[in-house]
Amino acid sequence: MKNEHILNIYRIKALQFRAEIFNLMGRSKEALGDTEALIKILKGKTSAGAGKSLPTAITLKAFILGYLERFDESMDCWKMAERLFRKNGDARGAAAALISISAVHEARKDYRKALKCCFKALKILERTKMTDELANAYNNLGMIFHSLNDLDKAVSYYQKGLDMRTRLNDRIRMGESYNNLAFAFEDKGDVKTALNYYGISLIIRTETGHKRGEGITLANMAHLYKTLGDKEKAKECYVKASGIFRAINENAFAKKMSDALEGL
Repeated sequence: MKNEHILNIYRIKALQFRAEIFNLMGRSKEALGDTEALIKILKGKTSAGAGKSLPTAITLKAFILGYLERFDESMDCWKMAERLFRKNGDARGAAAALISISAVHEARKDYRKALKCCFKALKILERTKMTDELANAYNNLGMIFHSLNDLDKAVSYYQKGLDMRTRLNDRIRMGESYNNLAFAFEDKGDVKTALNYYGISLIIRTETGHKRGEGITLANMAHLYKTLGDKEKAKECYVKASGIFRAINENAFAKKMSDALEGL
């Protein structure tokens, strides 16, 4: 029995680690399979440790479903995770789930609900001084205000998030922040700053192995070069992005790149 218990612990850790790696590589369907297996194991256990690990596993599933654009299922997972985190007295987890619920509302263009959830999370995080999740909250607020075309507020919140992520040396999320800032400056018409930030984002995402993020930044750069009339640089970025998306089986994104190339 003791050996079986130890094996289960290693099985849980291995599934979680592999799911996270698959997700980082853009292999979302494989990541989802591992996460569902992980959740099944945790639901079958009655220990306190399993009870605390379950909402974390559900958040991983929610992230992956979001990447797969299965937003209704993702929302259900985030709400379940938020309830479990609150039940466990985990303020950090509950706030993180609220931020992600906000992101799903933002994707659905329900900006009122998105802002409400994000500011609710912000209150928890500022009170508890949880800087890593606070950086995520600032980033999400930037995304919401960006969607509302309030570009000055978007840049302000993106910058706050980047400043915190830089202090934490959170390289993967720094790549996201630079990409978002570049997009905002592009919309403000500041092409020089946009290209500079896209370039920094691309370097970080390449160095950290965040293939999906690398492809997204390249696609954004391609779009900007196309807008500027620089077809050669646009083509170069579209080709690289298409190759990355095909390599990680993001076929919908790869098709978008191919369609964009035909439209040059």
